[in-house]
Amino acid sequence: MSFKKVYIAILLGLVFQVPLSARNLPNSKPASKIQLCLIIDVSGSMDGLLYQAQTQVWSLLDYAQSFTKKKRKTVVEVALITVGNGAMFEGQDYINLVSPFTAERDTLADRLFLLKIEGSSEQYGNAIQLALTRLEWDEKSKFRSIIVLGNESFDQGDVSYLEVCRKAAAKDIVINTIFCGEEKKGIEEKWLHASELGGGDYAYIDQTSQANLATPFDRQIFRLYNNYLLSYGDSTMVKARDRLKGDEISPAYRDMLLYRLDQQEQEKDVIDHFEESNWDLSKIEPGHIPEELLQLGNRAMKEYLVKKAQERNNARDGLSVYRNKINWYIETQAKEATQGTTLKDAAEEILGKQLKARRFKKPG
Repeated sequence: MSFKKVYIAILLGLVFQVPLSARNLPNSKPASKIQLCLIIDVSGSMDGLLYQAQTQVWSLLDYAQSFTKKKRKTVVEVALITVGNGAMFEGQDYINLVSPFTAERDTLADRLFLLKIEGSSEQYGNAIQLALTRLEWDEKSKFRSIIVLGNESFDQGDVSYLEVCRKAAAKDIVINTIFCGEEKKGIEEKWLHASELGGGDYAYIDQTSQANLATPFDRQIFRLYNNYLLSYGDSTMVKARDRLKGDEISPAYRDMLLYRLDQQEQEKDVIDHFEESNWDLSKIEPGHIPEELLQLGNRAMKEYLVKKAQERNNARDGLSVYRNKINWYIETQAKEATQGTTLKDAAEEILGKQLKARRFKKPG
């Protein structure tokens, strides 16, 4: 199993205001859309599955988004439905539509981290029907799939899984199932059959398999990322520091920072324009220079911009160095911590196979 990519997770309660936008897509080539609905069992025995979902779904979505189709980048919309716990949100029959389709990962994260393990009713057929009837499926999407994760018999509930899986397949919505337990047990509990009816694949995982290591480099990532945001005048990381306990940086918090580093795109400011002009103030359009800097005069303004540009570049370079250190540490240490197949492993194998069959391509 490879751990070259750090698991991406967002720590509960740390909600930032940093703009999170999709990567820029050429106007002449609209993005190819993928829609994924996750149906997760959060009944009393599923602590490990929920933990894996909270810590691994981000890198899974990044994996799906890394595919291209006809040289067009991909936008992934994800929805979340839970079964087994009727106490959260506004659900019935222990089924909850936690989040409709969204491309905003923060929106999903806020709700995913509110989920609690409780309950005992696992009505997967009902949940699939909810996904088919309540979610806004885009017929122009290049790939649409429902991924069901759990460990109880698939034929529970008053909605026949036979009917809804066939109905999904008829709508070109692929049903994939991932059973938490032994392969044979999942087959006996109809998980393989459900995936076959839905035109998808079946997999099984070890929900107790977890790897989420702290590293000696996590504090440096926090410091450098804080400096990077401050160079754009954003103080949200400074405010967030007060919420951390002592000097500890959780692995989930660290991974969230690395995820943000990949995803967010700061709006260009005067420092960016200064660097693009090759340090020549005369080549910067007047509208790109704040009034307070114009009042400094050219010499003082240039000295200020040189200093700030160096600070930003130092932070950016440092982030790259420590990202590599963290990846190395996870690669060498996590192998001993995790033995079985996880949600991320199984889902990436399934999605990779199915996306390639639909002529999506994986760069590299």
